[in-house]
Amino acid sequence: MKITGKKYEKPDTVTVINGNTIIINGIAVSDSIIALNEAEEHKGKEVLNEGGFKLNFIDTMFAHVHNKITHFPILLAVASFLLLLFGYKNNKFETTIKILLLFAGIFAVVAFITGTIQIEPFIGKPKEWLANANTHRTLGIVSGISIWLWYFSFVLKPWKKLKWDFAIITVILISVTGFYGGVLLTLI
Repeated sequence: MKITGKKYEKPDTVTVINGNTIIINGIAVSDSIIALNEAEEHKGKEVLNEGGFKLNFIDTMFAHVHNKITHFPILLAVASFLLLLFGYKNNKFETTIKILLLFAGIFAVVAFITGTIQIEPFIGKPKEWLANANTHRTLGIVSGISIWLWYFSFVLKPWKKLKWDFAIITVILISVTGFYGGVLLTLI
């Protein structure tokens, strides 16, 4: 620590790897260089919407539809599970659960369709394996099927004894599928 007057100042922290300085005071050198270059490019020019964000509602509403739709089957299935727990002894929420699961199943189909449309940016990229056949997509399909099977366990009398099994399986599948979807978003 340097003492200047009555203040204590921390020394600059520099991270060097293989003789190259990569971080100074917690800021990546390449980020600093990029920011400086961008600042030089715009020097003397008027920047529109400086410090602001322009939102085009129509374009934004229809961009990444899968990311918006997929919250509905997740929420509706989890809400159904909670109602099943709250009505454990007397089945007083059975009608509500049926309605929620019906809508969850419909939204799951829409999520599959929109997810299939939205997979294109991942094709040929390192994270394609996460988006495509063996992980998120397959889990999404299985989760959707599970929602529908759980719904039918309320509608079809021979399946009534399986409603708890389908409930638990569905919530687990949705959780894992949602986890992979969240990881995909962080990697974009």
